[in-house]
Amino acid sequence: MGIIDLFPFFFVVAGLLSPGTQPMTSDLPSTGTPQATGTPQESLVGSWEGMLIVPGGEIPTVFHFQAAEGGGYTATIDSPTQGAMGIPVSEVTFVEGHLKLVSSAAKAEFEGDLSAEGTVLSGVWRQGGGEFELTLVKEGSVPPVEANEAQKPIVGSWLGTLEIPGGGQLRMVFNIDPAADGGFAATVDSPDQGVSGIPFSEATFADGHLRLFSSDMAATFEGDLSPDGTILEGNWIQGGMELTLSLERTEGPVAPPPRPQEPERPFPYDDEEVRFTNPAGGHTLAGTVTLPRGGAPHPAVVLVSGSGAQDRNETVAGHRPFLVLSDHLTRHGIAVLRFDDRGTGESEGDHASADSEGFASDVLAGVAYLKGRDDIDAGKIGVVGHSEGGLIAPMTAVRSSDVAFIVMMAGPGVSGEEILFEQGAVIARAGGATEESIESNRLLQEALFKIVGDEPDPEVALPLLVEVMKAHLAQMTEEDRTTAGLTGNNEDQLVRTQVEMVNSPWFRFFLTFDPGSVLRRVSVPVLAINGELDLQVPPYQNLPVIERALIEGGNPDVTVVELPGLNHLFQTCTTGSPSEYQSIEETFSPMALETISAWILERVGTGSR
Repeated sequence: MGIIDLFPFFFVVAGLLSPGTQPMTSDLPSTGTPQATGTPQESLVGSWEGMLIVPGGEIPTVFHFQAAEGGGYTATIDSPTQGAMGIPVSEVTFVEGHLKLVSSAAKAEFEGDLSAEGTVLSGVWRQGGGEFELTLVKEGSVPPVEANEAQKPIVGSWLGTLEIPGGGQLRMVFNIDPAADGGFAATVDSPDQGVSGIPFSEATFADGHLRLFSSDMAATFEGDLSPDGTILEGNWIQGGMELTLSLERTEGPVAPPPRPQEPERPFPYDDEEVRFTNPAGGHTLAGTVTLPRGGAPHPAVVLVSGSGAQDRNETVAGHRPFLVLSDHLTRHGIAVLRFDDRGTGESEGDHASADSEGFASDVLAGVAYLKGRDDIDAGKIGVVGHSEGGLIAPMTAVRSSDVAFIVMMAGPGVSGEEILFEQGAVIARAGGATEESIESNRLLQEALFKIVGDEPDPEVALPLLVEVMKAHLAQMTEEDRTTAGLTGNNEDQLVRTQVEMVNSPWFRFFLTFDPGSVLRRVSVPVLAINGELDLQVPPYQNLPVIERALIEGGNPDVTVVELPGLNHLFQTCTTGSPSEYQSIEETFSPMALETISAWILERVGTGSR
């Protein structure tokens, strides 16, 4: 995705805490490890559903096991509320009722035991330095509960649309099931944000009045059922906002927003799965090359994703921007290499221990790979980076003469510290946060960033960061603590998770790195573009600084464009808030796509020298 939003103790509608690193989806099959002789293979095969207990609430988690040939298992993991499905499991060990799963994609593992009756897995999920309780029940092992007369009026699925302050809409689906004790089990789906199954921790219905509360989102719904039992009228209360919400009964799944720009086979060009090695780290990276038909050798670009572990399509909020961008460029005669970040999808390597300079070496390994192909013009290879990728692109141009041009899409021109201060304020304001909360968050950021800047040793900085975090939490009002999903039980884990992120190698580098120090040394042609409504890397803060640094360095070919009405993902939008990303059908504005391809073609042309 883009540059991160740090410490949002206020949450926009349908915000959700997630532990550790961001899970990635992948179609990569996992590797089954043979089990001990005598363990019935059928005992694990199937789907297992449970709740991961994390700071701020619970995250629905699903394990899927399939029998592998010759014994053992293959497995995948779903995290429906995070929109992550089919997370690959790289190792499955099941011996005498004890299970261990390892997912290199999520940088996580589960270890637990199967109950004597073979229907419950109980254990611990480890990720991001934390340990979280996880108990799963085998699908089909618990018979469904029949609703009684008091439960029947409200049981079922209910669909409504939430009007977001500042513009935008979010469809919401309440799923209400009867519980054996006469109460209810309820979840909420947000199809426009690509999440489902977010649990309500409380669900009550009496005298036609429904109350739902989610500790995950620190949100409440209060409403009344119409006399004919077909409409729920009420209010959604979250983050200090109270929004009207009307829902009607719905049958069957609610479809996610369409993605009409995503290409479908057959393509008018060739695509090829490739692997290449970064000699600096020795790890192999996996990606896709798309090639125009005829006219070789072709000009080419390497696409570089934003911060976080990203797949080759830069999948975010139900969109695949790099799939759309590579399709557009290749149809215009430009070959494209896009690849899974190190440690993500099918790529090897350790993502968590790397910083932007390390990722730049991965990109240069991709440039070298393209240079060695007969169908690529070695003198016309460029780097196109989005968000943090726009920080990395200039690094590659300075480090290698093989980079002929760069495109910075929403790339930063100022330090990470300056970005995060501004980003935190404008996103929070767009989400309806109070100025008091915004100022409180700014003071916390300043205190934490000062420690990281002053103390180079992470081990020395750690207790100082913990102290500042705990002091901040102690001063929060009960309302702010509720909004943030804080309880006495999860506070220590939340502090540890946040501090480990701030103290990480990547964050330390990003926080203090001055992009201008590299931009002033870039001599190849540069296109820098930003959306007018980008709240993550605001154009007014970054584009003038980028342009000034390049001109000061004597670069003779600099093009800077602010594109009207576009957000951080270069979608046509209303407010620019990240809460809109999923609900917008458009993945990549045609105006932005044409700006990029036209600029590249003006400088390198198409194939056949």
